[in-house]
Amino acid sequence: MVSRFPTISYPSTSPTQRYQALLVDLSIRNAQINLSSLVPGIQSPLTPGINANRTTRLHYWQTGITFTSNGTLVNTTTPIAFYQPPAPPPGDIAHTYVFYLFEQTALFTPPPVGNPFSEALINTGMNSRLSFSVSHLAAENGTGPLVGATYFTAQNTTGSAMASATTGSVSSPTAATFKGGAGRSQAGFVGVAVAVVAGLFAVSWLL
Repeated sequence: MVSRFPTISYPSTSPTQRYQALLVDLSIRNAQINLSSLVPGIQSPLTPGINANRTTRLHYWQTGITFTSNGTLVNTTTPIAFYQPPAPPPGDIAHTYVFYLFEQTALFTPPPVGNPFSEALINTGMNSRLSFSVSHLAAENGTGPLVGATYFTAQNTTGSAMASATTGSVSSPTAATFKGGAGRSQAGFVGVAVAVVAGLFAVSWLL
């Protein structure tokens, strides 16, 4: 299920090239956010989501990733934002989650201390991950080119709230076996396996 950390695969042409991966929910309802708890100029005004009156929330941010030629992820660093599985509220629309894979350049600088998206703050509370702007990250923090992106939708059909927070380290997954063109998968939190593939960049959850 998507509560477990997925497999990420990308056949890099250079074993020394570093990457960073992010998972972002584009469907957070603006109405559920206490705007006074956000940092002006960084989190507010709210980053636009994929639908009207929706914003974003960061679920995972890992830097310093490398891949072998067959696509196996190699990770020896601690994530800036530990993985938190999708947890859309019951009765809400299907949320759209996007995985991004960027090259990481030598110019990359993580958000400074005091920024809500800094490593010191981003894992301390729910609000620290709200209104996350991928475009701002790419423009201001020296992120390299976007080399892959894929998405899936998930809807809570259980009728009850789901826990989203996880703590601790994330182990390195093995290479994915999925191949094919860009795809979209529906996950209803009913125990289905999910695979989303965009070109050679693949993300998968296996039962």
